[in-house]
Amino acid sequence: MKLFLVALLPAWLLTLNLHAQATVFVSRMWHNHQPLYWPEWNTNGGETSRVEYAWDSMALKYNRSYAGSASRHPENNLGDIFGKDDRRSAYQGGPRNSLSQVPSEGGFCLSYSGSLIDNIRHLGALGQLGYGSGWADGNREARGWTTPSGSPRLDLVGFTYHHSLAPLLPKSVFRKEVQIFKQAWWKAWNGNSNLVDHSRGFFPTEMAFSRHMTDVLVDEGYQWVIVASHHLSRTCPTYMKGYDLANNNWNIKSSPPNKADQLGPSPTSGWWFAEPNPGQAARNISPYAYQLHKAQYVNPETGATKTIIMVPSDDVMSYQYGYSNAGIGNIQNHIAPYATDPNRPVIVMPSSDGDNAWGGGSSSWFEATPQFFNDSKSSGYQATAVQDFVNWHGAAAGIVHIEDGGWIFPESAYGTPHYLKWIEPPLTDDPAKRYPGTMVDMESPGFALKFWSWAPIITGANWVETAEQILTDEGGSVAAWKIQAPYDWDGTWTSPNEVELAWHIYLGGLDSGFNYYGGLGNDDEVKPSLATRRAIEKLKPWMTQTRRKNDHTPPSVLKPQRFPWNPGAYTFGWFNSIPGGDTRYLKLMPSEFYIWTHAYDLNGVQSVNLEVRLDKDGTNTMSNTQNETYAGGPDVGDWVTVPMIKRVLPNSQSELNAAANNGQINYFITPPELADYYFAKITNSTLPGFRGKLIDYYIEATDTKGNTHKSEIQHVFVEDDGKGGPDNPPQVPTGLAVTAVTSTTLMLDWGDTPEATEYIVFRDGVQIGTTSNSDWLDTGLESSTEYCYTVKARNAAGESAATLEVCETTNDPPPSPAAPANLIVESSTSNSVSLQWDDVSGASQYVVYRDGVEIGFGNDSDWIDFDLQPGTEYCYQVVARNAGGDSAMSAEVCGTTQIALIPFAMDGVPDHANYQVSRPGMVLYAAVRGDLLYLSTWTPNPVNGNDHFLMVSNRLESAASTASPWAKAGTTAFPGDAAFLASETNNDYIDWFNVGNATTEKFRSPTDGEQMEGTLNLVQLYGSMPENIYLSALSYQDADGGLLAAQAPDRVSDDGDVTQDEIIQLTTRSIRDEDANGIYDIQEDDFVITAMQHDSDTGHISLTFSCARGYSYYVQRSETMNPPWTNMTSSPDTRITAVSNSATISFPWVGSTRHFFRVVRVGQN
Repeated sequence: MKLFLVALLPAWLLTLNLHAQATVFVSRMWHNHQPLYWPEWNTNGGETSRVEYAWDSMALKYNRSYAGSASRHPENNLGDIFGKDDRRSAYQGGPRNSLSQVPSEGGFCLSYSGSLIDNIRHLGALGQLGYGSGWADGNREARGWTTPSGSPRLDLVGFTYHHSLAPLLPKSVFRKEVQIFKQAWWKAWNGNSNLVDHSRGFFPTEMAFSRHMTDVLVDEGYQWVIVASHHLSRTCPTYMKGYDLANNNWNIKSSPPNKADQLGPSPTSGWWFAEPNPGQAARNISPYAYQLHKAQYVNPETGATKTIIMVPSDDVMSYQYGYSNAGIGNIQNHIAPYATDPNRPVIVMPSSDGDNAWGGGSSSWFEATPQFFNDSKSSGYQATAVQDFVNWHGAAAGIVHIEDGGWIFPESAYGTPHYLKWIEPPLTDDPAKRYPGTMVDMESPGFALKFWSWAPIITGANWVETAEQILTDEGGSVAAWKIQAPYDWDGTWTSPNEVELAWHIYLGGLDSGFNYYGGLGNDDEVKPSLATRRAIEKLKPWMTQTRRKNDHTPPSVLKPQRFPWNPGAYTFGWFNSIPGGDTRYLKLMPSEFYIWTHAYDLNGVQSVNLEVRLDKDGTNTMSNTQNETYAGGPDVGDWVTVPMIKRVLPNSQSELNAAANNGQINYFITPPELADYYFAKITNSTLPGFRGKLIDYYIEATDTKGNTHKSEIQHVFVEDDGKGGPDNPPQVPTGLAVTAVTSTTLMLDWGDTPEATEYIVFRDGVQIGTTSNSDWLDTGLESSTEYCYTVKARNAAGESAATLEVCETTNDPPPSPAAPANLIVESSTSNSVSLQWDDVSGASQYVVYRDGVEIGFGNDSDWIDFDLQPGTEYCYQVVARNAGGDSAMSAEVCGTTQIALIPFAMDGVPDHANYQVSRPGMVLYAAVRGDLLYLSTWTPNPVNGNDHFLMVSNRLESAASTASPWAKAGTTAFPGDAAFLASETNNDYIDWFNVGNATTEKFRSPTDGEQMEGTLNLVQLYGSMPENIYLSALSYQDADGGLLAAQAPDRVSDDGDVTQDEIIQLTTRSIRDEDANGIYDIQEDDFVITAMQHDSDTGHISLTFSCARGYSYYVQRSETMNPPWTNMTSSPDTRITAVSNSATISFPWVGSTRHFFRVVRVGQN
């Protein structure tokens, strides 16, 4: 009877019972996006009152130009970007097909940006680049799949339409981005137009979250938001335990958390650290950083609160799954052991791009992901859809603080709380203007691409915000669906008004990728300005003087920025590295700091003030909201007004290009109006007693009509740099103990001392260092030796007495390591030699010797010796070292530096006729010198109307599966990221593509029949000199879809594709010409025998020599090394013709017991 009753229980109750005892849940988050690459009014076809989609930009690119630029825009290769097979899968049926392999209770979150929706929808409607009209069918189908509890298995979560960085946007702009995304969402995925079936979850761009976003997200109907786990971990005060910043003991590549953000618990166990790639590091705490919590927004004016559930995503596994099959080892070792409470279980959800790097490939979608779920299930973890998990456990989530910031993916930012990949402080080369110890100039100000780029965004925001307010006051309206689609998806004109069209074009400049790359390698530096310019141009005729008088919109203000992030404490960033000086990224900063912003109002800004107040109890407690409101309370002091200083920013092409001082940057488009820069400096004069205090601050800006903007309140704890003057020295530190021992190190720990700014450590009565932390690692000690320690605390008033002495003996030494084996010269340049050897077990360090003299040491089994003389031999040995001593010397190896590099001439004439490697329907010249590859072919002739391409790669695809360059007809066997030099007919355009930051040169002769030529640094492009290089010269008809007209090497078939056998493969060694005499070096060797072997059975000698393909050689012998030399090859043809880079000849030993051999080149066949 009991069994019968259980069988009749509803499915959702059965599921709840199954999950009731689970403590570890797993899920997966995918992010797919491509921007609208050129935020310009479309002129391709009849839809001319909307922004360009990808296919429009491809069609228009080569038939338009902009004053001040010789390039074609956008500079991005959109055919390559959208034409990759893996992206075609990820953007169409791939997510459904992957999810079908996952247990039925498991689910994906997928963010599919609005701009990607419109790009793919348009390509699909046209049948271009492998997209079809059914592009959305897979996601539509999978969205209908549900878990046993009824939640969607494919949760197409909320997002910003244009991939904009929400924490830095004006709130009204962020709201519009979400609203227009939802309008694209329901049409793409067959949703309800009233959005009742819209996802309850939100994925913020770059996983960048701030608690202030909660206000908009809750208003827009979202219940939960995905956040980066380490921004929860960093709020725990114990996060910093064990680090010693004063001695550069800091393995996180971003600024340490500010104490104002450390409002979380203080767990001592469950911490784990990983750095899956240099820089992408995180330290997380289990279970706290993997449980559901709530973020709270407090309205600073009213004190009203809103909350949203935060769903954490593990940073480390997210990065790992973006680049490899990471498995579940981190769950097993670091997370699951601490997840013991079924009432507060953890969720482990890797989040990665579904369309980039390894994570966007088929192995990720169809192998690693199903394995992740299946292995998790086998280990007892429960697969889940996030909505199910929130339904079951969201009620137990309490309100906590979360630090601002995004995921750890972006290099040079690595999850920083101040969004460094997308916004920068201004820099200067003038030491007199810099903030101490940095390159930053806050007052002139200096210049940075990502500092200036926010000024156009703030300017455009004020124009569209003000226009909407005026129109609404007039009785009009602004509809999100018309902003999203001036033309509906069936081509119908939706009759948007001027304000809706201005919003439409303005929002197109907000993609975070435009700041991520900043214009280096593309034209991103002008895209926000282009969008803002077009929006203002649209509104200026509409914005009459009468309407301006009805402006009740306050100034638009960039979210207040702070420098340094940690006043009086350590701040991390590339701006700290001073060329020719102190190049450290992590530095201790003074207590004085700056708050800065950009502000604009179309009727003019009257004043901008910084409002600051001191907290009375030293913490922004979670028990009340006094620090979050303008009114405050007994926990906080009164507001102090600090007027902000205004600076006018440059806004012309010449000024901006001069400020950027980078040949890759060209500000050929600027906005017609521009926000100003404002800053204030906090000192004892502006805010007495600010050192060692928690400070609340916000910015208040008023326009000439009296409209006032107040920013959200932010917080900073200012460490005391000792320049404020405490009255008394600190107390004696307590609890000094030795906590860890090795044969060469001792770890000390003691209690934090109030009012101490640093500690002085003494060993055997002698000072050995200072630290700002309450621990110390003493290194470089002798083994089996006793050491005794004392510590003093210090502040500006003086030092404390010393602690009682603590003594400890180091461990016995380990055995010394073996001598390094297999030392080789890996490569050389004209001024360097690269060495490599096998790792030695037990070695902690390697010492390198050049010609018997020690030249340095390091921890890795490789070494580059710099500052050498060209054409000189150097000999090396290596010793392995550990605490037990040094090994014996390795065997000696010698290498010779290359001769000094002679540059190739960029003059429209082949550097030498002998560089010709192919000449059928096209001509192809190639040579290598140093790290540079030289290529040349004919200049395009406007008579035949063909574009010319020189293709380069270090590998080929197995078939001709890659779209041809510039959207030409056919395919090639070159990979999609192959570099190429392209020149267009009917103009003088020439440029390199897909070369990243590699150094290039280019030249195109203006004379028909002469050459286009260029150089490319292969080492910079590929990381090392490739052994083989694959080349083609291609000529295509000019128009998009133009046919292949000629090529070198010659075509094998007339199918219009470029297959593997139509691409020349050359070893870089075979085309090297270091002395620039026009003869490849391999052809100049007088004696190039590389191996000799004697066969005792036959009496024959086998001799192998290096050679160059296409050349003929005599092998000759002499008994005296003097004439006569006798040819060893047989008559009548006594030559050997090389078909590769090596040849072998076998012949009987005759006559004398001694012979000398040589190889002589005859000539080219």
